[in-house]
Amino acid sequence: MRKILLCIFALFLSACSFSQKEINPPSVKFILNSDELLATETLTQTHYKIKILMPQSPLYLQSNQIYYLKKNELNSYAFHMWESPLTMSYYSFMTHKLQNSGIFEAVINKNSLISPDYILESRMDNFEQVFDDNDNFVWLKMSVSLIRAQDKTLLGQRFFDYRTEVDNQNIQSVVAAFDKTLNSLSNDLVVWISELLKKE
Repeated sequence: MRKILLCIFALFLSACSFSQKEINPPSVKFILNSDELLATETLTQTHYKIKILMPQSPLYLQSNQIYYLKKNELNSYAFHMWESPLTMSYYSFMTHKLQNSGIFEAVINKNSLISPDYILESRMDNFEQVFDDNDNFVWLKMSVSLIRAQDKTLLGQRFFDYRTEVDNQNIQSVVAAFDKTLNSLSNDLVVWISELLKKE
């Protein structure tokens, strides 16, 4: 009888030692897609080279979290995130769109040793979903400068401010609003750069 009790007690202790693992649903990662809606026929074509620098930004925009602002509190979605940080998405969009536009002979990697003719500097101030009273929108604020590399002359600086309504209360609509906002910015930037080069 004593052996049976000892066995039961040993089983009880071993069962208590197992820690129950917390089960979290896997995170879903989203990629922002560059559209092809930019009309290139009216853009200035040159033989110049441009280098795009990574944008300066607050630390939260350098993470993969999808952030939202509600009552002045910044939070992130628990199980949804970006495949790449928004600053990297902006860099990829601008590289892709400037290459496809034909404005420049070459769009140089930020780490390239090749000397560019122009440099694109930018600062991303915010890029998040905002809940404000009854409004639900994605908000992007960005300052961009085009610099002539040879003499470090500022050719132009512009501040961009976009608010894109989120259609429905689901993550797909949120991602679509981010997508639309970043495409609007990058398309407008390409046109703005082309206009500046016409004055050169």
